[in-house]
Amino acid sequence: MKLKPPPCISTGDTASFAYKTIYFRKPFIIEQVLKSNRISDKYTQNLKDLENEIRHGTITDPFAGIPDNPTVFERSGIKTWKREIQKHLSKSWFKIPWYFAEAYFYLRLLSAYGYYSPGSGHYIEDPFQHLKDRELYSEKGGIDILNGILNTAGDTVHPEKVIKSLLLFSLWGNRIDLSNYSIAQNSKTDTLKSEDSNILIDNTEQIVDEILKADRIDFIMDNAGQELVCDLSLIRYLFLLRGNKSLNVTLHVKKAPFFVSDTMKKDVTATVKAFGENRQDNIREFGRALAQLIANGRIRIEDHFFWNGPLHFTDMPEDLLESLNNSDLVIIKGDANYRRLLSDRKWNPWEKMKELTEYFPATFAVLRTMKSEIVTDIDKNTVQNLFAADKDWMINGKRGIIQLID
Repeated sequence: MKLKPPPCISTGDTASFAYKTIYFRKPFIIEQVLKSNRISDKYTQNLKDLENEIRHGTITDPFAGIPDNPTVFERSGIKTWKREIQKHLSKSWFKIPWYFAEAYFYLRLLSAYGYYSPGSGHYIEDPFQHLKDRELYSEKGGIDILNGILNTAGDTVHPEKVIKSLLLFSLWGNRIDLSNYSIAQNSKTDTLKSEDSNILIDNTEQIVDEILKADRIDFIMDNAGQELVCDLSLIRYLFLLRGNKSLNVTLHVKKAPFFVSDTMKKDVTATVKAFGENRQDNIREFGRALAQLIANGRIRIEDHFFWNGPLHFTDMPEDLLESLNNSDLVIIKGDANYRRLLSDRKWNPWEKMKELTEYFPATFAVLRTMKSEIVTDIDKNTVQNLFAADKDWMINGKRGIIQLID
């Protein structure tokens, strides 16, 4: 018997993390955009109006100001957005589903910034680029992390051990999410630390087995910066360790800026280029090897409007479903993707992920640090003990999940 699904997490509970995310973090993100970019008076006012609207206004349809330009915003994407917006039109930002509120926020922010408006001065210009660059190049940023990975990953004689280490780096790199500034700042030096006791579900051994036999691996990507560096390190070593000409990797990335630091095509190419131009021989060689794999089509980078959209994975469009159906293993990165996998519903923690995700077209692995009030496959006693030890265990980014669903 299928479980009756609980409602989606809502922004309406003033004590919830969802409410605090919209009330505090979203206006803070707008302030970051204003401080990080040179913006004309018109678009500055647009952003300030949006900041005020979040706390005091209602949901509106922004598409009157977005040109119907398929090269920038696909018509199918606009149709999806308009349908979902109609469900919540004129409601307060604090009476709507949480994931919709977050995705809608980035749609509105980009519109207010002029991202979709030719002649705005910010047409298809990433408002978070400065923050992404700083995260890549700053001390203890992405390039420093790569140097640490290359020094600690180990030799190629024991591939299982190396892949296990790189999966852990990829997991903890997910803490560096610039849409959650406090966790990102507090975790800058923790990515390469061993924290096995903080992994609540650990299927690392099984995932390593799947990785070593897969011909096609798909990554549903999350953040640029440290996390992307960790992901690219894992991918590069897979080709190095496997020595298998049949291996191909597809990176699924965002079509437009999203959740501040989410990865786009340009972020992958810029990161690989930064490696290839580095003064250190080992980093430069690493970058050039990745560039060659991309040039040869062994690593493919694919974007899609769905990844920026308001829908959950249960409503994934047919072309994506067909693509993922051909994968031997899909690695799903990050907290927001985890939420979309479970339709952002607050399931009892002891429910089974496998039963709730029968719709997904392939074997998948989840690598996620916990930054929201949703989780499955944790038994009741463990849940009680976790709350007794740390009331914020679900949202403070200290704990992680490495889970395989076959």
